[in-house]
Amino acid sequence: MVANKMIGEKGIIFSTQYVKAFNRMEKELMQPKTELEVLAATVNNMVQQEKRITVIENEQKRIFDLIGLNPSNCRKESGLSHSAVWSESYKTLETRGKCNLQRRLDNKRNNMKKRGSV
Repeated sequence: MVANKMIGEKGIIFSTQYVKAFNRMEKELMQPKTELEVLAATVNNMVQQEKRITVIENEQKRIFDLIGLNPSNCRKESGLSHSAVWSESYKTLETRGKCNLQRRLDNKRNNMKKRGSV
């Protein structure tokens, strides 16, 4: 394509005609010709959609499993108090995130004091 454009006007015309012919050919190949092909294409689309839905549902389940407790009934499931659940959540965050939240909080407070915030 680049070479054809460098050749000049004839190269540009050839490239344009080539692209148009290619797009037309691709469009013709993609269009179903019979009712059976239309039905097969529809079924194929439905199968692909079902696969995508399954992947999304599995990913959603994995996320729920990763998060752990359901926040709406976490006290019932765990038998822990509200503060114990938060404490456990912070510990998990520190472990997975490889950070020290208390140090980060202390640093933030110190920086705010240096800037005159109370």
